[in-house]
Amino acid sequence: MAEDMGKRWFWLVVVLALLIAVSAIAGCARAAAPEELSNPVVESPVQGEAPQPETKLEAEPEPEPIPDPEPAVKVTAVQVTRVVDGDTIVVKMPDGTDEKIRFIGVDTPESTNQIEPYGKEASGYTANALSGKTIYLETDAELRDRYGRMLAHVWLSEPSVVDDSSIRQYLFNAHLVLAGYANLMTIPPNVKYVDYLKTYEAEARQASAGLWAPEPQVKTPASPSAPSGTAAAYIANKNTMKFHYAGCSSVNDMNESNKVPYDSRDKAVADGYVPCKRCNP
Repeated sequence: MAEDMGKRWFWLVVVLALLIAVSAIAGCARAAAPEELSNPVVESPVQGEAPQPETKLEAEPEPEPIPDPEPAVKVTAVQVTRVVDGDTIVVKMPDGTDEKIRFIGVDTPESTNQIEPYGKEASGYTANALSGKTIYLETDAELRDRYGRMLAHVWLSEPSVVDDSSIRQYLFNAHLVLAGYANLMTIPPNVKYVDYLKTYEAEARQASAGLWAPEPQVKTPASPSAPSGTAAAYIANKNTMKFHYAGCSSVNDMNESNKVPYDSRDKAVADGYVPCKRCNP
């Protein structure tokens, strides 16, 4: 019995000693940890190695400025110095030279070498609108006609866009047609605005404007009579490029050297002549 009690005490002492030893070891570990954390290891640069520069973020490049928009059409500003007739003017170019300008796509009645119906009115309309003004010339496929005149579309103001609205408002060639002072005259390849002008001429006809107004006082002969000495039914004027009934009063005003007789209306049209607006052959 005494021997058993001795063994129990022995093992009790051993267990207590072990517990005390484990507690002591744990306490030392906890005491050492903060010291290690408070003294972190700093890696020293390798001897002889240059220190690396700090990396800097590059600034983003500034955006390119937005260029000004291209003009709707390329035009030249000029000063009108003289009005020749309804579709021809003289202007002062930027370099100081004078240029005779023939409007593209339109034809007004004559008012210089001979007087045709509405010729004076068309000339006056152009003079009132353009004399002394600054206008803007736009050229087309060809720069000049066979007479050396500069060919141009005439803008009253430089357009920012080109559409039906701006053409009606600012293109003087269109103004002449819409007001009935000019008819369409298309000479390829200068046909940039021909579709618009066709529409405007149809509107002027429908409205009986200007040239298209009825003239009851002018009688068309029932059977066209030819002037004495010729049997031709039609007389064309190679100066104005128009043809007439032989009995039209405009024929009497022609210079004899400009008269071209025709027996066939179709032949006159095929040769490039347009009908007189007065006798309407």
